[in-house]
Amino acid sequence: MRIVLPASEEFWSDFEHASIRFYRRESLCDLDIPENEKEFLEVVGLPDSAATFLCFEKNVNEKLKSVSEIWNLSEEFERYKVIGFNGSGESIAVDSTNGEVSYFNHDDGFKKVMMNTSVTCLAECLAKFMWLVIETEKENGNDAVLNNDFPKHLQEQFKIELESIDSKALEGNTFWNEQINQMAEGPW
Repeated sequence: MRIVLPASEEFWSDFEHASIRFYRRESLCDLDIPENEKEFLEVVGLPDSAATFLCFEKNVNEKLKSVSEIWNLSEEFERYKVIGFNGSGESIAVDSTNGEVSYFNHDDGFKKVMMNTSVTCLAECLAKFMWLVIETEKENGNDAVLNNDFPKHLQEQFKIELESIDSKALEGNTFWNEQINQMAEGPW
């Protein structure tokens, strides 16, 4: 059964100032992930940057490099193909064996920190986070996000949304739990 993907403009409508990165099929050849995940990267793409200080690969026409290649690490990191970086410069990568998206904490021995179970779940969570940013700024002003002033009711709604998108993204020490815990600390 073929899954109908939304148009890129429709999916990323809240990312009005971001360019969208579309990945060429050739660049995804080393990913042994479901076809619909590859198709998502080709047709819908990922924003060049997203709230939470993430940026996604600019060289979308080239074969994705592994965490091992970028950081000169052992072969165990070869299966993780880099699609972007976080604000600390840590690689965001797709596990080429199961499609899980993680980042690798270079300050902690390249410890893997799970983000989402798939690229599409990552994209949906990024879109929900952008919704949270927009709603937070409507309620608490333009500097609210920079000041970590997220309304509690929006934080709760965001967490419920994430749970429905990708419950594993909230299990243990994950990227999204880090974000939720940071928001819960309140204004700086």
